[in-house]
Amino acid sequence: MLQEVIEDLAQGIGAAVSLLNPAVVILGGGLSESPARLLLEPLRRAIRAIGLAEAARNLRVESAKLRYDAGVMGAIALAISTA
Repeated sequence: MLQEVIEDLAQGIGAAVSLLNPAVVILGGGLSESPARLLLEPLRRAIRAIGLAEAARNLRVESAKLRYDAGVMGAIALAISTA
């Protein structure tokens, strides 16, 4: 099941990378709580394996430093900046 999640995430991230060409993808929420050896390392390999262009070779995939609170903190920052 974890392998299916990793492959689905790789496909979704691959689509976003193709459109936006980001330098880094940061995973927050519950995903950021996973040990790197179980999620991040296999996810990085899966992204490279789907055959994206140059963007995937240099892409960094990291866990959010705020872990599970990353989404909430981002929403708060957005609300404050638009108020």
